[in-house]
Amino acid sequence: MLTYNSGTAYINGAGGRMHLISGGLNHLIVDHNTAINADAQDLSFTSAGYNNDNVDWKNNIGFHGRYGWAGDSTAGNTNLTLSTYYTNTTMTNNAFIGGNSNYPSNNYLPANVGIVKFVNYSGGNYRLASDSPYKNAGTDGKDLGADIDAIEAAIEGGAGGGVPQPPSNLRIQ
Repeated sequence: MLTYNSGTAYINGAGGRMHLISGGLNHLIVDHNTAINADAQDLSFTSAGYNNDNVDWKNNIGFHGRYGWAGDSTAGNTNLTLSTYYTNTTMTNNAFIGGNSNYPSNNYLPANVGIVKFVNYSGGNYRLASDSPYKNAGTDGKDLGADIDAIEAAIEGGAGGGVPQPPSNLRIQ
């Protein structure tokens, strides 16, 4: 998935966040996403009163924002947010641009977008350049972030005839 927030625009009322989690999740994998949300207050927000279980974030790229992974009472400390609102959860091999040391240690915290080395960030090409430190850095040996080529092929009909449909056994409660 590729999400883009151009400054003051809000996506679905989520304040430009990559995630807005307002209910208990169980068994969610967030894998190979790129969120261009440089002006977001935080990358993800979780509401109090819910436990989220078996949530895995891996191989993503996004901007830390002001608070990173935040919760109602844990803004600014991702590790505290994870331990407060999540159980059996992993967060690995993600690049959080502008992130601080309050992330699990097996993530990358580039100080700015230039360190990520997109092909053409200002021109909207969010593929990783050949000399990006995040090439082949995923848990699966692939580039971090969204597979832009696969997304474009799917939209153009090259990967099975159009935009992929969700799995038939998907349930949202």
